Amino acid sequence: YNHEIKPTGRWVPVKSYSKMGMDGYFSDMGYEGNGGDGFVPTLTAGQYAYAVKGTGDSMYPVVRSGWFLVCDPDAEPQVTEFVEVQLKDGRRTIKEYIGVIGNVLHVLAVNGSERITFDMQDVERIVPVVEIIPPSRHRHDIPMMKYKKN
Repeated sequence: YNHEIKPTGRWVPVKSYSKMGMDGYFSDMGYEGNGGDGFVPTLTAGQYAYAVKGTGDSMYPVVRSGWFLVCDPDAEPQVTEFVEVQLKDGRRTIKEYIGVIGNVLHVLAVNGSERITFDMQDVERIVPVVEIIPPSRHRHDIPMMKYKKN
């Protein structure tokens, strides 16, 4: 009886799904870190990380429909890597980060088809994507394991 139950590894909540449609924007589903749409494992993400589920084919072939992007607000955006751009009007989108030049955010569509700019006064946050997780790793509940107490 000398056991305790702990999560198997580190898990982040799925907070949004990106309806990758005509305009490429999506909205937060409103789950405040409670895994409203389950959880995916992470190896590196910080404590405030969350996942976005890609749906549709606008990011193909880089990200396939049904895969998860782990976003970490504590990470720094890196040129040529993906970021979630959160706009003050509530829209969100996943893009390739180029940089901020003269108070203008420059990004590329994930599939490389177009270059887009946003005035920084319209940008709420730029959140780096730190991992891409396949759908087979998604769980509705965090898997738990019995551990022997020391």
